[in-house]
Amino acid sequence: VREKERFSSAYKNASNIRQIIGLTNSTVDLSDMLPKNNTLYALMSFDEGIDYGKYADKSLKELFEHIKSLALILNKYHQNGYLHLDIKPENVLILPETAEHVKLFDFDSLQSLKELQEGKNLLLSFSDGFSAPEQAHGKFAKIGFHTDIYSLGAILFYKLFNKKADFLDGSRTAIYNFASMNYKDIRYQPLFYRKLTEFLRKTLALSISSRWNNIAVVIEKLD
Repeated sequence: VREKERFSSAYKNASNIRQIIGLTNSTVDLSDMLPKNNTLYALMSFDEGIDYGKYADKSLKELFEHIKSLALILNKYHQNGYLHLDIKPENVLILPETAEHVKLFDFDSLQSLKELQEGKNLLLSFSDGFSAPEQAHGKFAKIGFHTDIYSLGAILFYKLFNKKADFLDGSRTAIYNFASMNYKDIRYQPLFYRKLTEFLRKTLALSISSRWNNIAVVIEKLD
């Protein structure tokens, strides 16, 4: 019964999210919820595309465009008081038309920040390597907008280095081996690597006080 109530709540939140201007074409299209076989089923549309876990960006520029597209979607979530809390490559659909438009799905972890702060529906899962430490450790009182921002940095790190970030990558003095990253180019200037180091440190920070908490700042840095 508890799981059904949680699923129903998640469905309601996802439906509300889809009504927000700017998110209608960027989130999963839920058409109905049906009780059957002593459980609940969510009906959703079929979308053509490939999940980001199986997609190889054609360039570093395209990679940043995809991360920025995700950040813009999250900005709408956050502006309307929601957290996604399960941003990982497999939950991002790359559409064939353009690199500037992606779709975010898997609504089961979607959470209203207000309900989270009130202690409701606190049965959150996490995705190893992509969820922030406070989420993975079940520290619900510390979850906030910065929690989704960690996941953005984790996806970028994964796409750059073909591995998941660990606790060393989230330290304030983390050093990243850009010589081994995908899309490396001798024409990149030292300033670029300093900016990229800052971006990774401020999104992957283990300490929430050291992590960016405003998605608008993330978008600005990606630009």
